Amino acid sequence: MRVTWRWLAAAVAVCPQATLAAATAGAPLVQVHAPDTDLSISGGAAPGNSPGVKGEADLTLGLAGVTTDIKGTALAGNSETTQQGDAWSSGAVSIDTHWQSGPATWDLQATQSFRHSLFEGTRAGALTSLYSEQQSEQNSSRGTVALRPLTTLGLTLGAESQDTSTIQGQWQVSAKQQKTRVETSSERAFAKANWSPVTAVSLDGEVAVAATSMALDGTASGRTQYQALEPRLGVTLKPWTGSQLAVSVEKTVTPLDPGNFAAYVAATGRPEDMPLKPDSARAVNVAVKQTLGSGISVETAYRDAALDSTTALVPAASGETPASISGGNAQSIRTQLTLSLAALGLPATSVSSNSVWRHSWISDPVTGREHSLSGEIPQETQLSLTHAMPQQHLTWGLNGTLGAQTSYYQAAELSTVTSSGSFGAFVQYDPGPFSLRFHVDGLAGTTDRRDIFYSGSRANGLIDHVGNSQADAPTVGLSLVTALNG
Repeated sequence: MRVTWRWLAAAVAVCPQATLAAATAGAPLVQVHAPDTDLSISGGAAPGNSPGVKGEADLTLGLAGVTTDIKGTALAGNSETTQQGDAWSSGAVSIDTHWQSGPATWDLQATQSFRHSLFEGTRAGALTSLYSEQQSEQNSSRGTVALRPLTTLGLTLGAESQDTSTIQGQWQVSAKQQKTRVETSSERAFAKANWSPVTAVSLDGEVAVAATSMALDGTASGRTQYQALEPRLGVTLKPWTGSQLAVSVEKTVTPLDPGNFAAYVAATGRPEDMPLKPDSARAVNVAVKQTLGSGISVETAYRDAALDSTTALVPAASGETPASISGGNAQSIRTQLTLSLAALGLPATSVSSNSVWRHSWISDPVTGREHSLSGEIPQETQLSLTHAMPQQHLTWGLNGTLGAQTSYYQAAELSTVTSSGSFGAFVQYDPGPFSLRFHVDGLAGTTDRRDIFYSGSRANGLIDHVGNSQADAPTVGLSLVTALNG
């Protein structure tokens, strides 16, 4: 099956590029008309800030009341923001079947995916380079049935299963590679209900039960299993036209990371009072949305989570190991604003902003002092300006990201990554049968990384050496999307 995956990924990646080459060469676009058939092929830059390419093919078939969607995706790229020469590739193929049978709506989905990552990192002061590799393959299936026993009441019952194989390896120059394999199997069942007694009020609830087992290299000593119960209850109000207020409470459980589990099992001299457990939290969510006339909308979401269990790196006899600590809190506020500039004499022009503020604290297992979550970005802001030219079938825009800083805490190392912000632009041509988009990102700004290595651990405060690096990775992308409808 692994060989099949590679051929599927290659086909998905090549199809958009071949179509794009034909379009840019002046050849007519291929159009296929068939009843109950829709085909979409696209290619271009991979999502996110890392340089990369993406190819995607989506085929939808409607036969005898059954709708089947077949989708394939392939991505490849590299990143120089955190590691030197980091390269990755991934792909997925999914089949989703949907049909109506009396009062019930059924949905069955099967997905197979893979991801491969390879990077080389040279630690400051090291004589050799350390290479690291991770491969993962995942098979998953999901089935749901939706019922509506009453006009105001909807019920959804479902179950899903997931099997993942993760292989991690690391080696130094002229040294033997060390590999570990983690097999993960999980089953999850859930039930959802939604009740709308009146148009302006909606109550929803969900409860999910999950069981997960993990094994390292198939050994009895490297095995664990755990269960999780995840309830959620929410209410949504629409007090007036264009408004929405949603409040919910929930408990979330994040599955164990295979890499953390492998490192924990391999570590010697682990703290006995800090075993490795899934991250879990109890959270309250409040979201407000208001849509006004003239293309104005405002959305704000607030989240307050009490952290029951959080993964952190703690000292061990073999160096460091992932472990779980208790206590802490994480809060966040997200805002999204969209504003039309037509009232200012700029028709078909709008500005938008997306901002996130985060604040958290946990007790550092190394120093005992409080600090934010490792890898947390305190503030993120994205701004964009978009102008549409309908008669020319053109849309162009500018986008920018303000600077941000985040810190990563290890037992004997503290890393700080600072981004000075970035700037980009795009132009999109959409005559109808197809859409062609050209964009440039990262025209300005750099990413600076500072690594502080301590002698022993961060607890003693003795710095051994400091490493500094800087990355600047502008990207250029061209994507084509075409839909073939019967």
